[in-house]
Amino acid sequence: QTITKEYAVAHFPHESASVILQRPGENKRWYPRFYEGNDGIHKIRGEWLDFVCDNSVEEGDICIFVPAKGGGRFTFTVHLLRAESKAHAGHFVPPYMLSQMSFLSPVQQSIVEDKAEAIQLEAHLYVAIMNKTNVGVKGHYILEFGAKYAAVYLPKEERTILLQRKGKEWQTQMHIRNGRRLVLEGGWRKFVSDNRLRVGDICLFELKRNRRKLTMIVHIISRDQC
Repeated sequence: QTITKEYAVAHFPHESASVILQRPGENKRWYPRFYEGNDGIHKIRGEWLDFVCDNSVEEGDICIFVPAKGGGRFTFTVHLLRAESKAHAGHFVPPYMLSQMSFLSPVQQSIVEDKAEAIQLEAHLYVAIMNKTNVGVKGHYILEFGAKYAAVYLPKEERTILLQRKGKEWQTQMHIRNGRRLVLEGGWRKFVSDNRLRVGDICLFELKRNRRKLTMIVHIISRDQC
């Protein structure tokens, strides 16, 4: 596996050495050898073949190497973008929805898809990238659901939404603005504060069906992971 010179200089050892690879949400690690060639070409060899086999990496797949925070020196979390998904992008329906004006970077997309794959979904995830209005930077604590997601999954009336995360619960109020926009307000500020949300963090809202109360489990991806 060839590593570009610019990325190698910024994140890899400045000499031939072992590095650590891991997959998001998994405990297994691989220890390939990083080589800095005399011709200026940087490569990973050795256990890289084990990584390829264990993760069924195929030609055309994209591997995104993200330095792992707190994972030790020269440790990388590797996210995979499968060639099959890209080849059928016109027919591929991602397991999540974004607001119309939001976009995920390739790294964010890979992390979100990995997370979605690990969840037994009952509906699309709603993905919200935290901005200043969401987390109170300008004194406001409001989260608006995208119109497409709201039309498919949310009631057309003001309701209490129960947010759950890691065994804790927060009661929030969903209000209707301008006759059609669905926003979370009451209780959302407490959720933001308790979970220390920051601009750039990503919240994945997992709707749970057949519950007495309208309930969503919230998965948080720190901006430091992206």
